[in-house]
Formats: sequence, C-alpha cells, structure tokens
Amino acid sequence: MRYTIVLMPFLLACLGRAQTRAHIEASITINLEATPSVVLPLFGPVRETEWDHGWSPEIIYPSDGGQAEGSVFTTNDRNSEVVWVMTRFDDHALEVAYAQVLPKMWAGEIIVRLHESSNGRTQATVTYKRTALSAEGDQGVLAFGRHFPDQREHWQNAINRRLRALAGQHEHN
Repeated sequence: MRYTIVLMPFLLACLGRAQTRAHIEASITINLEATPSVVLPLFGPVRETEWDHGWSPEIIYPSDGGQAEGSVFTTNDRNSEVVWVMTRFDDHALEVAYAQVLPKMWAGEIIVRLHESSNGRTQATVTYKRTALSAEGDQGVLAFGRHFPDQREHWQNAINRRLRALAGQHEHN
C-alpha cells in the first residue's frame, strides 16, 4: 500500500503535463495496372523517384542506397529536413511502412498495403497517421489531413504511367 501512495503523486504529475496535439489519419485507395510484385518496389524510397518527380530522398543507411527494412533517409519539406525510417518492407504480406519526423513540427507513420485484384492488377491503400509535436505543427497536420485524400488521382495516374512504361520496356526486351 505504501508503494501505491508514493507512486500516485508521480503519476498524477506526469499526467498533468500531457498535451493534446492535432492528430490525423487519412487514407487513399488506388487501382494500379500491374501485379503486387511489380508495384511493391515502387513504394520504396529509391524507386518512388520513378513516378514522383519531386521526390528526392537522401539515403543515409544502408550505404549501398538500397531500399530495405531499416533504411534511413531524409527529404526536404519546405526547406526543413524530414527524417524517415522504413520500418517494414514485406514482400509476402505486401506491405511497406515508414516512420517519419519533422522535428518540432510533427511525427507520423505511413502504411502501404497491397492486395491483388482481378486480371493481374493491384489495389493499394496508403494510410498516413500524423501527430503534431507543437502548437505550430497543429495547423499543418490538420491541413495535411484535409488535403491528402485529394492526392488519390495524382498518385494513381503517376504510378500507372510508370507501370505502363515498365510494361513497354519489358515487351521490347
């Protein structure tokens, strides 16, 4: 009983400092014109450059620049560096996941889940979870949550363009 009495003021003090920051979860589902085995690598940090022309990651680890679970890289977000860690790259489960942090602004997670659909096509669901780390980050997180679903058509068209180009290259070889 004495242990509980000593611990309670400490727990209450910790709870009193908790802050509520903005948090969003936003998803899009896109239909892609290739099998999951062809699509999955395009969601890695290196191969994403093939369809997202503004994407320019700086790979920190591994030194060979590969895209594997545990990869660490940075990107720029309005002249601020975002730190990314690929937390999952699973060929069997058809999932890719990232943790990402824009220091003092927000921290988040991205989960990409692929499902084979009919005729060798893929349905991809991309989910962003993002939490503000400061009052300044609150507005950005909420704005991102409102606008990310608008990216569905852009992502689907850009990835399918790349998949058609890859299919064309495969036919010529």
